[in-house]
Amino acid sequence: MNSQTPDPPGPEEPMPADVVIARAVKAHTRALLAVLAAPLALAGLGAAALSMAGPYGQDPPAVAGVSMIAQGQVLGVIAGILVGRGLFALLSGAGTPGSSDSRRAAGSGQPITVLTRTIQNLATMIKVIGAAAVLGVVVWALIDVSALAGAIVGAILVAQVAVVVALVRVGILHRALSTLPQHRST
Repeated sequence: MNSQTPDPPGPEEPMPADVVIARAVKAHTRALLAVLAAPLALAGLGAAALSMAGPYGQDPPAVAGVSMIAQGQVLGVIAGILVGRGLFALLSGAGTPGSSDSRRAAGSGQPITVLTRTIQNLATMIKVIGAAAVLGVVVWALIDVSALAGAIVGAILVAQVAVVVALVRVGILHRALSTLPQHRST
């Protein structure tokens, strides 16, 4: 039994339009799930922190920590919205597989443009999340110095959202972009 697998397309052979679109859609879908997992994890941490705080759950350190966790959740959801916006742009512009719309979208470089825009949006979001963590600590230090420890712990958890977004940006989206043929304007 001799079965030969077809050779992968070489540099001179263009990647099929449906493959280009499918890779971009898959990357966005995986990124969306990964980014939205961070706020979900923070929700569990916030609930656990309040549960462990018991009667001290309304003291300034606990309130500061939980408010910082809530901030991280909101910022994680915003990052998810940015990824979802890219996924929507891909799906709305692609048409059905094999259609002239999908060939036109891939030929115009739309999947590459959308992936690049999502990567840039997440890079900006990483900076916003970092700035929000620092700003939250400063605000809590000004409001109530006794809440500073809780704010710092919360800021560390907010920074983890930035790490998740950065890992998604590089590990999923950038890797997918590197597998796609680069569109050259003529």
